[in-house]
Amino acid sequence: MKTKPVQISVMAVAALAVVAVAAAILLIGGGAPAQATTATYAPPTGDGIDLGRVQQTTDPTPTPTPTPPRHASPEPCPGETGNPNEAAALAVSSGHIALFDAWWNDEESEPTNSSCPPTVVHVPAGEDENENPIPASDTRSPSSINIAETVIHIPSSAMVTLNETDYPKTQYKAVWDADDKENPEGDGDRVVWALPACPPNGTPAANGLCLSFSAALLNDADWDGDITFHLDHVHQIDIDKQDARYVLAYHVLNGQSKLHWDSSNAKKSMMPVAPGGYQRPMWFFTSRGTYQFQVHITGDPERNAANLGGQDPIIDNDSVNGDVRTYVLHVGEEADLGVGVTVEPADSADTSLDPGDNVTITVTASNAGPDTATNTEVEVNLPAGLINPTSTTTSYDSGTGVWTIGDLAVTDDDNSSTSDDSPTLEITATVAPETHGQELAVKATISATETLTIKELGKNEQTGQKAVVEQTYTVPVLDPVSDNNMATGTTTVASSSNGAPMFFVTRSVD
Repeated sequence: MKTKPVQISVMAVAALAVVAVAAAILLIGGGAPAQATTATYAPPTGDGIDLGRVQQTTDPTPTPTPTPPRHASPEPCPGETGNPNEAAALAVSSGHIALFDAWWNDEESEPTNSSCPPTVVHVPAGEDENENPIPASDTRSPSSINIAETVIHIPSSAMVTLNETDYPKTQYKAVWDADDKENPEGDGDRVVWALPACPPNGTPAANGLCLSFSAALLNDADWDGDITFHLDHVHQIDIDKQDARYVLAYHVLNGQSKLHWDSSNAKKSMMPVAPGGYQRPMWFFTSRGTYQFQVHITGDPERNAANLGGQDPIIDNDSVNGDVRTYVLHVGEEADLGVGVTVEPADSADTSLDPGDNVTITVTASNAGPDTATNTEVEVNLPAGLINPTSTTTSYDSGTGVWTIGDLAVTDDDNSSTSDDSPTLEITATVAPETHGQELAVKATISATETLTIKELGKNEQTGQKAVVEQTYTVPVLDPVSDNNMATGTTTVASSSNGAPMFFVTRSVD
C-alpha cells in the first residue's frame, strides 16, 4: 500500500520562516533576559495574499519533534560496537533467521543484502490487559550471525522421508524429481532435509530452525513493486560440481505449496519480497553436504513524487542492483557426545594419598549418535596439585592436555563409565610436593568439529590474476544433549601430620 502524498504550501512555509525571524528579534531585543511569553505578530502581505495573523510563542528552548529515519540500517554484526552479542557462534542451528536481509545502502546507492542477518520472533495477534486487540507483529533482534564467518548448520533432525501422505508428489514434484536425479539408475533414496516455513505461515520443527527472506528495513513508499532476490549460483562445495545437488524453496499458503526457488532451474531462481515484510518459504535440501549460495538483489525505485510524500526518490535510476553475497549452508553431522572421568585412588576413609604418590586418571569418550563425530577431541585439565602426566596413548599430548580421537563412531556407552566400544585414555600423574589436605579435581571436556574447504574462482592477492581460492570453515558437530560434554573426577590428598615436638638434652661431666 502506497503512502498518501503530503503537500505543503510554499507560502505557508514562507510565513513560518518570517515568524521565526520575528520571534528571534523579540527574544534578543531590549537586552533583557528571555522569558517564555506569547506575542501576537502580524506578518506583511505579499503578492496580494493576506497571510493572516499568526500566534507565535517565544519559548527560548523549543523542543523539536524528532524525524524518524527514512532508511533503516541493519543491526551491527556480532562483536561490533553496539551489539550485545560479543561474538558469533561458529554454527547457527536454531531460530527464525532472516538469512537474506535487504536494506538500502546510501553510500553505495543500491540495495544491499546484509552480511549479518537478524533473528525474528513472530508475535501472534492478541489482547492487552484491557481486552484491547493487539495486531500481530514481527520483532527483529540484533544480528545473531555473521555470514562471512558463520555457517548455517542444518541438523540431522531436519531429515525427513518423502511419502505421499506428508509430501504428495503432485504438490512437491520438484523435490521428488531432484531426489530421483541423485540416483542415475532409478529412484532416489527418498531422504531429504526439510526446514519448515517460519511463523506465521508455518510452525517451527523440533530443531527450531527456519530461514526467511526479509525486506523489513525497506520503506514501501520508496519502491515500485517488490524487492527481488536472484539466485545466481548454488553448488555443493565438497563434491564434484558436475554432480548436481538441489536446494528448493516452497511458498506455503492455505495448506498449498508452490515452488518458488530451484537451484537447478534458471526459471525458478527469483524470490519476490514485499518491502517492509518477509517471505517465509519452506526449504528442502536433497543431500547432506555444504551448499554455497550466491545471491543479489534488484528493485525498481519509486520515482513518482505523488507517491513519495514530497520527498525525492532514493535514486533516479529505473532499476537498481545489489552486489552478490555468498552464503554457506551446511547439512551436517549430529552426535550426542559424552565423557567420563575417574581418579584412583578414589576418596575413601581407608585411603591415604600423600605428596609424591601417583594417581591413575581414566577418561572415557562416547557417542550416542545418530552420526559419527569427526575430529573428536577431549581436553583434560589437571589441577596444579598433579604434575608430570604421562600416558601410553600416543594421541594424548601431555603439554596441551588434548587427547585427539579423530572420528568417533556411535557407541553403546551411557557416557559415564568405560565400555568395550568406547575409547579410553589412561594417564598417570604425581601428587605435587606440599600438597596437603587438598581436593584435586580433574576436568575433561569433549567436542567434535567438521572442516569445510571452499574452492572458488577468485584473484591472486599478489598478481591480481584469476586463481582458485580456498577458504576453510571449521564448525562444531551439533550435539543435541550438551549436559554430558564435561565430567569431573576427584581425589583428596591427606593432611600433613604435625605431632608434638620432642626435645633431647645431652650432658657431659669431666
